Amino acid sequence: MPPARDDLHLLLFAGGAVVLAGVAVAVLLVASTGRDGGSTPQKPQPFEAGLASNVEDSVREEGPYYIPDPFGGDDSIVFALEDGEVVALAVNQSDLPNCSVKWKDQFDRFACGDRRFQSEELERFEVTVPKAGPDKGILIIDVRKRLPAPTLSAG
Repeated sequence: MPPARDDLHLLLFAGGAVVLAGVAVAVLLVASTGRDGGSTPQKPQPFEAGLASNVEDSVREEGPYYIPDPFGGDDSIVFALEDGEVVALAVNQSDLPNCSVKWKDQFDRFACGDRRFQSEELERFEVTVPKAGPDKGILIIDVRKRLPAPTLSAG
């Protein structure tokens, strides 16, 4: 026995409602996450790396540590301490193409291939920690501002 006409209308209506609900959910997901799937800026800009005191404590207790470029580029960072202050060392040094700087505990130095470095010999990014205002105490890194290694700029 074929389905009754009222049953067909009910099935078509229910199917259409399911499709519309799916489209509505998809639209809400796209609208809430943005078209690019997130809120990461496309161009590098200063970013907050956390409370400066927390980053300093982590480096002091665990040693230098790596964070990937938050903008998806080649400006990854290794946080280290120099004279008790946090520095954001560039993983990719301009004078060392195709080589990424890494911390090596066994040497108590940074390494790139067979070469060893102290942090003062490496390029870094500008670091600021505001003393007042809404960003007070926040470690702000600007990967647009690459600074020379202090030992190279001093000599």
